Amino acid sequence: MKKLDTLKKQVRENYKASTGKEKHLITLERSAFKKTLSTKQGFGTQDMKPTYLDLYTFLLKKYGTKLIVKPISMLHSEFAIKLTTTA
Repeated sequence: MKKLDTLKKQVRENYKASTGKEKHLITLERSAFKKTLSTKQGFGTQDMKPTYLDLYTFLLKKYGTKLIVKPISMLHSEFAIKLTTTA
């Protein structure tokens, strides 16, 4: 199974297991991003590794404006984001 398929499966499992109004999809940690970030001020999709960028694009197409991106940690070496939805 390809990495992207594994991540999509994890998203489906997390969605089904979530209760409440906001559904947890996946948490992306520092390892999902390139070693060197494009800017010192923050990070974005331009800094994602290709597989994780494909996952993010898939989630955007599926959930559109209902996709919520929340920073968990903003430390330069240990940042993470949580992707959730209200769909």
